[in-house]
Amino acid sequence: MALIHVRVDAAVITVSNVTSRPAQHSSLQAAVDAASPGDTLLITGGGGNYGSVTMVKPLVLIGEGIRNNVVEMDYLYLRKYSPTMGSDSSRFYGLNMYQVNINGDFTGAAGGQQSMNNFIFERCVVREWVYLGVGSETFRDITFRHCLLKTGLYLKYDVDNVLLTNCVFDGAAIQVRCENGNFNSEVVVSNSIFLNRTSSVFSGPYYWYNPCLSVKGLVLENNIFYRSEPTGCYDCYWYNNLTYANAQVSALPPPGYGGTGSGNLENLDPLFNNFPFNFSNPNAEFSWGHNYGLQTGSPALGTGTNGTNIGLWGGLYAVTQLPSEPKTPAVTELSIPVSTVPVGGTLQINLRAVSRD
Repeated sequence: MALIHVRVDAAVITVSNVTSRPAQHSSLQAAVDAASPGDTLLITGGGGNYGSVTMVKPLVLIGEGIRNNVVEMDYLYLRKYSPTMGSDSSRFYGLNMYQVNINGDFTGAAGGQQSMNNFIFERCVVREWVYLGVGSETFRDITFRHCLLKTGLYLKYDVDNVLLTNCVFDGAAIQVRCENGNFNSEVVVSNSIFLNRTSSVFSGPYYWYNPCLSVKGLVLENNIFYRSEPTGCYDCYWYNNLTYANAQVSALPPPGYGGTGSGNLENLDPLFNNFPFNFSNPNAEFSWGHNYGLQTGSPALGTGTNGTNIGLWGGLYAVTQLPSEPKTPAVTELSIPVSTVPVGGTLQINLRAVSRD
């Protein structure tokens, strides 16, 4: 069993590439290298791209936001250094990344030592693929919550307990690595919205020399497929999903792919509070200006599993729009009421802050 060593006296490290907002580090990779396992990095946004980052230790990265003062990165490589030291148990909040690549292979690794476990991505944007499975490793306990995926998720079958909840797939797909297998209900997608994909959402990438197999055994519950084709998922489990405005397939489970399920709603407008769409110009892309809450009379209200709503505005993490800032409180005012403090005296600092749930 792999051991993860995390300090109880974990430090907070500041990072900024904005000249007017200095911090302990201007380079994110330098801050990661200097950090100890369990440390938290607070990252200022609004400057230039921080570039690519490689992590081989458990850290918490908190960015300023994904809409305003964006913390933009290129590739995030999550790696292992040894059987007992890797980036397992890391957390990521409020980051805009080009690609996420999780790979547990390392020099001298023996069977079973490449496992990568326990990652949380919350309120993040991934502009390209999220790769879970480019080596021989296994993956366990990985959560994406309130994330915007612009291209998609690339998986291998050896995964356990992968959850994508209250996310937006903006033209994005879920693909599987070329191998035999079945997710066997270990990958769950819930209360998410799939937008603007006219080809199959679920597929295996095709190489001329090796036609790949298809996605099998996903659990899909309380999702909305809006102008997004729900095809390509074989023997999957469909519960209380909704389709609308699809050019090819509206029925769930989609015909010809096997699968079971119940409570699905076919070709019904979910009546978002604000989502301009018309069939003469069927553009259904994500926008921060939209409101994905549900109008009175929406067929998605109360028709999800356990009587919850279908879509983002349902489940345990219901929102009407993706939160664009991390949950950490934001200081709005700071004052020091005295100009001097004697040696051994007490310095009083007054703070005013707002919560960001």
